[in-house]
Amino acid sequence: MTQPPPDPATLAAPPLPEGPKTSGLAIASLICGIVSIASCCLIIGIPAIITGHMALGRIKISGQGGRGMALAGLIMGYVSIIATILFLLLGGLAYIFGEAQMEPMQIEPMM
Repeated sequence: MTQPPPDPATLAAPPLPEGPKTSGLAIASLICGIVSIASCCLIIGIPAIITGHMALGRIKISGQGGRGMALAGLIMGYVSIIATILFLLLGGLAYIFGEAQMEPMQIEPMM
């Protein structure tokens, strides 16, 4: 005689234990940090820093996950702001000092 097929419920693996939920602020900080680095935008770097600090504070209190994402967003936000400021500063200096040394080019007509 053949045996009946086993019950599918007994073959299923036991459910995995759920870890702590990831902080939404940490995710927002990471996304803002990535966008700010990709676009070198000062305006998006500031929310990355703010949400990253808020996420770290809430993670410390509640024990949620996402500490690494919050740190990554913070770091990218700070790097974006510093890079933007340096770019503007160096670009302004190059414009100021480069303009003083430039002389109009004399173009002679070709015959």
